Amino acid sequence: MLLLLAVVMLASSITYATPNQSDSDNFTNTTNISEIAENTTIPITIQNTTTTVVNDTGTNQQENQTSELTNNTQNSSSQNSNQTDTIQNCTAAAADGTYNNVHGLWLNVDDVNNVDVNELISAGITDVFVKANRISYPTYQNVLTIIINKLQGTEIRIHAWITCFVDANGNWVDPKDSNTTDALVKAVKDITTNYNIAGIHLDYVRYPGTAYKHSGGTEAITSFVQRVYNTVKSIKAKVAVSAALMPEGAANAYYYGQDYVQLSNYLDFLVPMIYEGNYNEDNDWITSATAYIVSHSTKPVVAGLQTYKSDSNLVALSVKEINQDIQSALSGGSSGFALFRYGWLDKNFFDQISQDTTFTVDQIKASASVVRSYVESNGRLPNSVLVGSTEVTMHQFLELLVTATVQINNGVTGSIPLGTFSAPTNPSENIRAGNILKVEYLKIANDVKNYMDSSGKTPDFAYQTSLGTYLRFENLVYMYSMILDYYNTSGNKAHFAVMKPWNSIGTGTTVKFTVDQIKASASVVRSYVESNGRLPNSVLVGSTEVTMHQFLELLVTATVQINNGVTGSIPLGTFSAPTNPSENIRAGNILKVEYLKIANDVKNYMDSSGKTPDFAYQTSLGTYLRFENLVYMYSMILDYYNTSGNKAHFAVMKPWNSIGTSPPTSSNGYTISEIVDATGRVKNYVETYHTLPNYVQMGSLQVSMSQFLHLLTKCTNQLNSGITSPIVVTNVGVATSPQEQMTSGNLDKTEYVDLAIRVKSFIDSNGIAPNYGSSSLGNLRFESLLYLYSRVVAFYGENQNLPNYATMKPWSSVVAKEPSVPAELQQYLQATTNCQVNDPRIIALAQSITSGATSSYQKATLVYNWVRDNINYSYYYNSQKGAVETLTSGSANCCDHSHLVVALARAAGLPARYEHGYCYFTTSGNWYGHVWAQIYVNGQWYNADATSSRNLLGVINNWNTNTWTYKGTYASLPF
Repeated sequence: MLLLLAVVMLASSITYATPNQSDSDNFTNTTNISEIAENTTIPITIQNTTTTVVNDTGTNQQENQTSELTNNTQNSSSQNSNQTDTIQNCTAAAADGTYNNVHGLWLNVDDVNNVDVNELISAGITDVFVKANRISYPTYQNVLTIIINKLQGTEIRIHAWITCFVDANGNWVDPKDSNTTDALVKAVKDITTNYNIAGIHLDYVRYPGTAYKHSGGTEAITSFVQRVYNTVKSIKAKVAVSAALMPEGAANAYYYGQDYVQLSNYLDFLVPMIYEGNYNEDNDWITSATAYIVSHSTKPVVAGLQTYKSDSNLVALSVKEINQDIQSALSGGSSGFALFRYGWLDKNFFDQISQDTTFTVDQIKASASVVRSYVESNGRLPNSVLVGSTEVTMHQFLELLVTATVQINNGVTGSIPLGTFSAPTNPSENIRAGNILKVEYLKIANDVKNYMDSSGKTPDFAYQTSLGTYLRFENLVYMYSMILDYYNTSGNKAHFAVMKPWNSIGTGTTVKFTVDQIKASASVVRSYVESNGRLPNSVLVGSTEVTMHQFLELLVTATVQINNGVTGSIPLGTFSAPTNPSENIRAGNILKVEYLKIANDVKNYMDSSGKTPDFAYQTSLGTYLRFENLVYMYSMILDYYNTSGNKAHFAVMKPWNSIGTSPPTSSNGYTISEIVDATGRVKNYVETYHTLPNYVQMGSLQVSMSQFLHLLTKCTNQLNSGITSPIVVTNVGVATSPQEQMTSGNLDKTEYVDLAIRVKSFIDSNGIAPNYGSSSLGNLRFESLLYLYSRVVAFYGENQNLPNYATMKPWSSVVAKEPSVPAELQQYLQATTNCQVNDPRIIALAQSITSGATSSYQKATLVYNWVRDNINYSYYYNSQKGAVETLTSGSANCCDHSHLVVALARAAGLPARYEHGYCYFTTSGNWYGHVWAQIYVNGQWYNADATSSRNLLGVINNWNTNTWTYKGTYASLPF
């Protein structure tokens, strides 16, 4: 509903009144003439159907062990306008775009000349309603030409704003007068035919408050709008028709002849002029007036809002007041807003919008961890959460969560803007407990994001999920908080999310402990283990006796919370004891990134199943890390935090059956001759195999390369000072992200000794090896540093003095150089049909995946593993997606799996091709036509069938390789 707006120059003799105060029978206008555009939005019908996903890539582990989070969720929303899913808008929206999230401005003729296009763009303006005079100068021919040229290429939609039943002198004209209506339709026809506009916007398409005095008045207005609509659509079906309407609810048709229900049949969207100042109303009125019109329209409703106090008080509203009005309209169901008008709008509005609050994915992940912890401690969502330094509501946070989830899956790192959305109105739920897999939660995330971004509304629920018909809003926030918290702490994408009904969140226990209480008990357990060589039966946490399997869940939860800076209390759960712990690890260090990942896996497994794992599976130290060692590891980690106040960089681990025995080290340290002997073996290994060994044997101890670098730098420093006393090996964590940027050249003795001192100091302070050391030649990566000091100390062993200089070259030159691609294989590096090698997304992903590789074989393995582990299997025939769509959708059949493997391999410089055969699949017992990739490495083609997690690069297990029938080999797959 629209009110009358004042013109720029207001004559003091004019009375400014609301529309229904203007009721002159002779159509003399007693109010100030102004043009208002109206936009109506209708709640869209959202439909989404879940589909069965055939996925052979997920590895199910034994029931009683930890596993990675996996998530495969599909979502759809029903016909409730406040739901989310695959969005189908059954309204007849403008063909060139929907009008479900309009950010509009009215522009008078003066505004057209003065408008700052950059302001419109930075403010996210989607639509402008431009005054198109038929008679008054300047006429629409001039004005539309100017604005079309100004906005060319901006994607801002232009609507010709046409005054209908008020003449150039401000007098009302009879809507039944055929001369008037004919002239208007003629102008509409000319504008639609000859100007590149997005819409026709009708203003003053009403009576001045006296429709009830004229027989057939409402029918006359409706008939005219229908005539305009049919004229426009007969010329250009994509051009939208909208109208600025009065906002007076049930009385609107009686006074103005504007029947929302009838008009919505002939408008693509409605723009009610909901001007609170003209009606002396408040924000609640904006919400209720909007809601009434939305409920009586079958098309989108876009609230028209004043940017000044009222027609009788042209003082500009503050940006805060405008934003409150916008939020009130959105809360009433408005599909965006239209502001009257550009020339009267506080310029700070553009400054505010152009500096939209945006967040990094890291900031959103950190806040997700806070929300997850809050929910699990309090059994409900917080009212808001700090993202960076900005307080964000839960419905705003949901959009940030799903956008971040989608970006992470697609490898996108761009910042995410904070949106404005109405709150959910009626959340409901009927799910059962279970897992939502990755493919499904990504689909739901896309559906939620698209729905919220297009409508400005928050869904009440996701519809038809694999766990039940309705997954309510609160559980959506919790689910994506868990997913991003897992990524935040482990660095890995969740394979699934463990879900249960919202009404059961936080129930089942009343006993809670602080993190400090759990830390103190961790110190007790650590001490007990190291004194007795076994776990205690229980431990007191606060004043409560807790079993070891209960304590494990408290330990991992506290570890995760400490890492995320969360201090909330932790509830005591009830879990069954482990049934068959087993272990096969070697001694070594588990770094922070891994122990956090294991902690999340253990927590999610225990919270979802009520069971305690027998072991953690596939750790860096071995396949199985048994239950007892998990308790001990996290007790050490929390004890360290309890006593030092610092987070542990790593945990020093050894097999559980050796706990309590003396470590195989020399208590007095290693002699210089022992160190020289080890350096010779490491130096020879590098020069023979062109890579570092995993460790070097010194006596009975396997010394890691990180420990060995520490030993070598201490040795170099001692030898330079003439000291030859033994040197003790200490625990050192691995370098987390080695990098190098250097030129070949020599480091003289003074410099490499200084570098050794700095490296040693770094390790002493941080407990981990450095990623690089700076020198006059540039930054030398960890591997180069170790090779440098191996040669320096080996030189000393041969010559009894340190060298005067050391010759250096990049590590990439030290490792084996791969042979160039033969000419006959060049065809297998080119872009082909469905294999978009040159697409920026393919190139960026290939570079990211292979960034740390030091050989072609390692590149091939990394590419293959990424596709196998991140793309789910979907059953359909032939190529339908190609490499790029497979990447963005996250699922594919064998053909499209192969397209992505081949594209990424080729983008990484590895020849790759397609193999086609008729194969017998061992699980199903059926024969199928099948396609897989092959990657060429060091003179050999390796099979790369990424459709099953059972396969490896060069190894196929999901079909019988002894019985298949060969069909063809291709550089470009022909089907």
